[in-house]
Amino acid sequence: MIDHDHTLWVDADTGEIAPCPSTCPAVTLTPEDVHTAIVQAGLPKTFFRTPSVAIDGTDVESYYPAFQHDALPAGGSICADPDAGWVKRTATHRRPSEFCAGYELHLATYVPQIDGEQLPVLCAGMALRPGVTDRNGAALALVHAVMNHGPIREALFDRGYTMAKGENFARPLRTLGIDVVLDLHTTQRGCRPGPVPGTLWIDGSLYSDAIPENLRRIDPPRIGQTAAERARIRELFDAREAYRFTPHSRHNETLGTQRYKGPALAGHVRCPNTPASMRRSHALPTTTCTLGAECGCGITLTVPDTLHQKDRQRLPWQSTAWSRSYHRRNRVENLNSRIRVHDADVNHGFIQVRGLTPTALLLAFALAAYNTRELHRWYVAAGLAEPWQVELGEPPDERPVGYTTRSRTARRRGPPGQASSTSHNPTT
Repeated sequence: MIDHDHTLWVDADTGEIAPCPSTCPAVTLTPEDVHTAIVQAGLPKTFFRTPSVAIDGTDVESYYPAFQHDALPAGGSICADPDAGWVKRTATHRRPSEFCAGYELHLATYVPQIDGEQLPVLCAGMALRPGVTDRNGAALALVHAVMNHGPIREALFDRGYTMAKGENFARPLRTLGIDVVLDLHTTQRGCRPGPVPGTLWIDGSLYSDAIPENLRRIDPPRIGQTAAERARIRELFDAREAYRFTPHSRHNETLGTQRYKGPALAGHVRCPNTPASMRRSHALPTTTCTLGAECGCGITLTVPDTLHQKDRQRLPWQSTAWSRSYHRRNRVENLNSRIRVHDADVNHGFIQVRGLTPTALLLAFALAAYNTRELHRWYVAAGLAEPWQVELGEPPDERPVGYTTRSRTARRRGPPGQASSTSHNPTT
């Protein structure tokens, strides 16, 4: 933060601060703004940044081992790094699930549009927190920081973020105009009464109570199931779509409400309580509603944004459309594996300083370097002009791209005009 070089004047009646003169150097930046700006320095300004990001967290183990539980100091530190906290690491093929002293690194990566052109796996920004703390605050700060470098209209999150209260996570994102694509925890799923009689909330979406019983509670696909088994489950989730309420008008930004229309009015089902719908094709599902009885098929209603706000999303959970959109989030998992295993080796010993601020700065520089290398590798492998080469006006580099290796004896490609060396360089 750079402070003001002049006296601040405040209007006594309104409490508003008078505008600064044009020469005032004051700048207010969050740590995430600084770290993300460093990360983005690895990308040319002319590089196209998609309006969609995926965010996930990974652990960064402190260089200093945790104290024994019976020898913890009075100050509350768990190791020689005063800012480190407890981090739970998920089991992998390399290690079991365990706790360690360190930080949680939240990363954002750009994801392509559905059926869009493929992109290199790059880091769009980062946020660092001690241990598993303030996960949602870190994600929100990271989104704000990435938005400084281009518009964001869509964000993808897993269940590690979506369990927060709606007012603390989903609402701030939607206020920014961001479409949230999220996975639902088991506590967020299920069938609940809707806002008016004849409606039901099912897995975060609003449906008519004419939806068949076998479509109300469906178990999602599980790891280990065959493609055919997953396809059959997706068909059940897709069958719900005919009974879902759809937007009837544009979202009311002033009131924070959305007007919806029932499935019979939308032309998705035939219902005896909506006579016009019965003249539609018999290929549409026909509800079992009783003529004259109350149902939700042919009504319109206004739903406030605050209702079930942490569970709602534009695409119905586990539908085929949702699956195609959400599984673009795999790119951020790919980014994690690249910086942990395949490229930068961000594991124990990679950072050997104490404190959150020095650790975050060193990680930011490492991620900026990763972006530069990945841009070069991806564009050269695709036979395209490398963005930094174009921006700097450099001649094409026609040398073959080397392979990443941690071998301390493997020969690597040297700079132009110089012989190869055997010194260890995992960034080749």
